[in-house]
Amino acid sequence: MLRTADIKPSLMTTGRRRSTSTCWHPFGSTEHFLPGMIERKSGVILHISSIQHRLPLYDATLAYAAAKGALNTYNKGLANEVGPKGVRVNMISPGFIETSGAHGMIVQISQSSGISEDAARQQIMNMIGGIPIGRPGQPEEVAELVAFLASDRAASIHGADYIIDGGTMPTV
Repeated sequence: MLRTADIKPSLMTTGRRRSTSTCWHPFGSTEHFLPGMIERKSGVILHISSIQHRLPLYDATLAYAAAKGALNTYNKGLANEVGPKGVRVNMISPGFIETSGAHGMIVQISQSSGISEDAARQQIMNMIGGIPIGRPGQPEEVAELVAFLASDRAASIHGADYIIDGGTMPTV
């Protein structure tokens, strides 16, 4: 049986801080904007999650994955509640996206391990189980999905979770 006392204190503190930030920012933003959307009977809420809510890396980012799981539950419940009031709610769950922060991590791994950036990038891709398309996603690719889901072209898409991960998640 695992007890809280068996978990490293730094993991607990970091996990609490990360999960609090990951959960409460979307809730607060939604709480702020939702009343106006309901009043207008029109609006779109898009939550950015992560594939980790379905594929947690237990040895590295468990608190983050748990927080994203909570966001997934909130997203689905909110969609059921506000859909009849004219507000669409969807979620986007990216996999490894090479943001500037992710690139910084690649550079750090490269320098600390004495390997190339390409080898460091591959090391991260291997850690998450591989990416069938052979590369991380790009922020612009996620932005295109956001733009589509926020547009009138996606007027009948509601309560969905879009995974954009280059095939990392083994789904049927």
